[in-house]
Amino acid sequence: PKPSSAASDVYKRQLLAHAIMGILPYNSEMDGEIRFLGEPLTEKKVKRLRGHEIVLVPQSVSYLDPLMKIGDQIQNGKKDVSVKEKCLAVLKRYGLAPDIRRKYPFQLSGGMTRRVLISTAVMEKPKLVIADEPTPGLHLEAATRVMGHFREMADDGAGVLLITHDLGVVAKV
Repeated sequence: PKPSSAASDVYKRQLLAHAIMGILPYNSEMDGEIRFLGEPLTEKKVKRLRGHEIVLVPQSVSYLDPLMKIGDQIQNGKKDVSVKEKCLAVLKRYGLAPDIRRKYPFQLSGGMTRRVLISTAVMEKPKLVIADEPTPGLHLEAATRVMGHFREMADDGAGVLLITHDLGVVAKV
């Protein structure tokens, strides 16, 4: 079946997001040039920037490692005290209890997992945040709060590429 025009547009934006992140499938081809902060975004550069200056908040919760505790994933394996404190602050910011750090993804609800994915992105000071359908599974208040955090990142100078169908929440923010 042929996808609807809206579904096709979202798929194209997701391909763009994956191209920027350098995570296109092995059997894909990309032509042209992507520039980041005025310079070509080479394969080597995107590997260095990915997860730090360029972050992805993916649509699928399968991006989380099912065999790794949530805290280790949010902290990106870092163990120092300042990173743990920042992790606790980020969890609190998204309404997640501190004990979630010791849980695995399968032990969380869909909404909690979505907030964990967003938490991994805000642990750094990204210059570009790519958010692929960041609000599904969240109730209106939580979705509005999440969009507000993307607004704050943009106000602080980060670029935000938002891929969403949730135009009602976006319009409020």
